[in-house]
Amino acid sequence: MKEIQIKCQGAGTLPLENLTQFQGNLKTITPANLKKLRSRILDTGFVAPIFIWKNGKINYILDGHQRILALLSLQGKGYHIPDLPVAYIEADNEEDARKKLLSITSTYGDFNLEELQGWLTKVDEDIADSMRFFDKELNTQLANQENNNPEKNPYTNKIKAPIYEPKGENPPIKELVNTEKTDSLIREIKAADIKNKKLEDFLIQSAYRHTVFTYDKIAEFYSHATPEIKLLMENSALVIIDFNKAIENGFVRLTEDFAEAYTAEDF
Repeated sequence: MKEIQIKCQGAGTLPLENLTQFQGNLKTITPANLKKLRSRILDTGFVAPIFIWKNGKINYILDGHQRILALLSLQGKGYHIPDLPVAYIEADNEEDARKKLLSITSTYGDFNLEELQGWLTKVDEDIADSMRFFDKELNTQLANQENNNPEKNPYTNKIKAPIYEPKGENPPIKELVNTEKTDSLIREIKAADIKNKKLEDFLIQSAYRHTVFTYDKIAEFYSHATPEIKLLMENSALVIIDFNKAIENGFVRLTEDFAEAYTAEDF
């Protein structure tokens, strides 16, 4: 069995299945970037410990969620994931842990863009691509300062993605969708004994337009789901937590001019 190489040390190690997500939908990753992250791990190994807040018997991830998601994906592809190096972060309670998570993910320093460009010429294309947004940030910095001034511009094109947190019990799958009308139409189509197989398939496919999704239940189900299932639900637009990703996957369609107006400012 193929095995992920561990290239760092921590204060201890924990198996993947003993790590628990903590940040919810605070950060997301597109399928394309998840693929790049998997490739990066396969190429260079696992190179930094996971930051953990240990609360009783639960090991909450404070930093490393995207890498864990990539490892789960690799595990599903047949890779063996050895115990992972972890570093323990102390927190008094959940609120304190949330503050420290934000502190870990915040950046107080600014990049020297000229120096950054020099670094980018010395790394491979995938890493360089992940840093290119600094060029855009430099070009739009003054415009953003103007746009973010509420006195001069009371409107915004920033879209805040909802954070789905469990509000109750995980609903059963049968409550997520109503297929009564769809099933009835499909029975009628099959009973019609249509000789043209392509026509029958077409009518059956069209019947699925009558499937009714219960999105409040779907949102609740999503909040209880594993990272891999969440990603699949996002890719199908059962929930939309990343507007750019929804556009990328074709679920939100904008005219070219309208799209340019939105992409002129980072979401």
